[in-house]
Amino acid sequence: GNPDRSNSSNHLVVDQSSQRLQRFSKLMESSADRMGPWGFGDAVVLLSPIGFLVAMVLKPNPMPTSKSLWLAAVLLFVLKLWYLQASPLEACACFVKGVLQALTPCSIVAGAIFLFDCMESSQCLAWMKVQLRVVTDSHPVAEVMLIGFCFAFVVEGASGFGTPAALAAPMLHSMGHPKMECVVCLLTFNTFMTIFGAVGTPVWFGIGEVVPDYGEENLMQVGFNAAIALSICAILIVPFVVNIIVPKSDLMKSLPFVFMSTLSIVLPFIGLAFVNYEFPTLASGIFGLLVTTLLTVFRIGLGAHSKENPEPDAGPELKEALEDAEPKKEISKEFDLEKGKEGKEDKDVTVATVATDLEIVPQSEMKSEMEIDPVDGVTFSNPSGDVTKALTKVMAQAKAQESEGGALKTTMSKKSLKDKAVNPQVEVCKKTLKKFHKGRHMAIMPTRLWRAHHSENSDFETPSRTKKIDIDDAHLEHFNQGLNVFDCVFRTMPLWLTVLLLILTRIEPIGLKSALRLKEPTIVNGDLGTLGHLEISAVGRFSLSNILGTNIGWAYELLYIPFILPFVVAGCAPLLVFRRELEHSFSEIVHAVLMRIKGPAIALSGALMLVELLRTSDHLKDAPATIIGTRLSETLSHAFVALSFPLGALGSFFSGSTTVSNLTFTQVQKVAAEKLGLTSNALIALQLCGASSGNAFCLSNIIAATAVIGLHIPEGIIVKRVLKPVFAQYLICTLVLLPFIYA
Repeated sequence: GNPDRSNSSNHLVVDQSSQRLQRFSKLMESSADRMGPWGFGDAVVLLSPIGFLVAMVLKPNPMPTSKSLWLAAVLLFVLKLWYLQASPLEACACFVKGVLQALTPCSIVAGAIFLFDCMESSQCLAWMKVQLRVVTDSHPVAEVMLIGFCFAFVVEGASGFGTPAALAAPMLHSMGHPKMECVVCLLTFNTFMTIFGAVGTPVWFGIGEVVPDYGEENLMQVGFNAAIALSICAILIVPFVVNIIVPKSDLMKSLPFVFMSTLSIVLPFIGLAFVNYEFPTLASGIFGLLVTTLLTVFRIGLGAHSKENPEPDAGPELKEALEDAEPKKEISKEFDLEKGKEGKEDKDVTVATVATDLEIVPQSEMKSEMEIDPVDGVTFSNPSGDVTKALTKVMAQAKAQESEGGALKTTMSKKSLKDKAVNPQVEVCKKTLKKFHKGRHMAIMPTRLWRAHHSENSDFETPSRTKKIDIDDAHLEHFNQGLNVFDCVFRTMPLWLTVLLLILTRIEPIGLKSALRLKEPTIVNGDLGTLGHLEISAVGRFSLSNILGTNIGWAYELLYIPFILPFVVAGCAPLLVFRRELEHSFSEIVHAVLMRIKGPAIALSGALMLVELLRTSDHLKDAPATIIGTRLSETLSHAFVALSFPLGALGSFFSGSTTVSNLTFTQVQKVAAEKLGLTSNALIALQLCGASSGNAFCLSNIIAATAVIGLHIPEGIIVKRVLKPVFAQYLICTLVLLPFIYA
């Protein structure tokens, strides 16, 4: 052969190899340039706004999320420009889109609040409460499962956003259960319900908005995987949650009932999640509520309980105690009713006394039933007659127990929650409220008005310097006349109409789903200068494209998002049917909704700006969420799977929303799954489970629940109580989804 030819060919091969190497190195450099300069430090720096949010929530005086989320968004904006050196125009466009994007969750929240307020005003909610209380007939296990689990499931599916704990906890407490246990129980129950939230918002908006090219099938697979994991958690953990309120001895006798009630919800929950992600919570909640009601009525699986033991009649030994327990008309003037015995301020000291023998009943045990101004004494009365003697009998029994087991404590300070829980005076108060309240609303009437109101009744003498408490039987008498078809159909109309409208507008073959999302014909089509291009379609689809001259766009589908359909329509229906019974007018309801939506709107706009900054890339840099997912997966490798659930819980902890948690961390999970070769659907489902569980120790949910029920204790105490079941969910969900993740 020719040596010159062979040498030239060798040089050609070397040149081609060097060119490939140069191209590869340039590609690697360009890829590295699209990330940050510090490797794993990129994840630490870009997660610092999230760390700031957590710090603001955990500090002694927490900053409201309406402020902290905006500040976190500004911090990430600065980091994106300074640390990543990203395009400033795209970063500004993210702010504009974030504010506009907040219209979607704000509309859903406003619609849910409107529906709930309409149910209250038309007394549909009052009817449901009375029927639930009548059905349970004071059985503690039935009360917890029917109201705390099934009814709360329905409320979560209809409204979401922490409403179940705020509504069901006071209902359980009004039946004689302790306040703190009611709050802890409802917050824990809520963790099983929020993966789909109000009409699937955490899935179709929380995940679908972040990864718009994900597709309907993938979204349904995510919801289905999460439903399987949390349903298994519910079957295993619900009995332990019931045990928070119900003694173990009562629970074990009714364990079959608990499992049957749980299965009546989780089985349709899984089945519906396989075909849809928008109404599994609401539909399965309604089905479970009906099944559990039947189980309760026919006492299937329900064992005997301690409340069924009859109280012993007052024997001769109690007659003397009964005489000693007669309420006195005077009280020591040295005792300040708003302060403790030593004159120190104590919020837990009641503002009234039932009788001087019993001395002080803690206000925390009575606040949700009645608001009492400082007076010298309180006696209970009922339109049907005087019950003071019966109340005194209960006190006498407590006094007899005192003679056997020791002296009653009379000092109610806030030294220890445990001391209050075991104080016999608290138990007397609970027994009294349980015996005479019977689920009725208590209203306060000043002594002078009460005397005038009962002036015709000369049989009952009004003790001087006491305040009377009339038990308002209006709802109970109105709704306890026996069930009729009209009430059963129309009092429940807001719930079944919501489900019906969701089915009609979400199932593709019906045709309404695509019709409500049509882009054409347009009724408005014009330029807004450099702000963007605005289009409004005939079916109410608003879109703004090319925001600030970038490729970033925004869309809002007025009739498709769950706002007018189903919430506003389902809320207006009972207002029309029961227009003569309305407690509030339509304008008052709308005004109340606007007042209540202010705070969430500000917080959600900040959250959506933060999310847009996290998920948006440009021609210079990758999205911060992509960088975080890449760096964490590179450093932690498959150990990242163990972080998926806690990341979701962290998002709910600082935001108070499963949806916002998904908006924040879904892209991180997706990028990590792709880098590690894992199934992204299952990893995002694990993050979704964590986001649902995080609602248990979210401070905004805790504050809302404790405020409604009138519980005045540090939030940290409740957080400690709920961490155990949340950690159990972490272990179970991770183990259940591991086969799906590595499939």
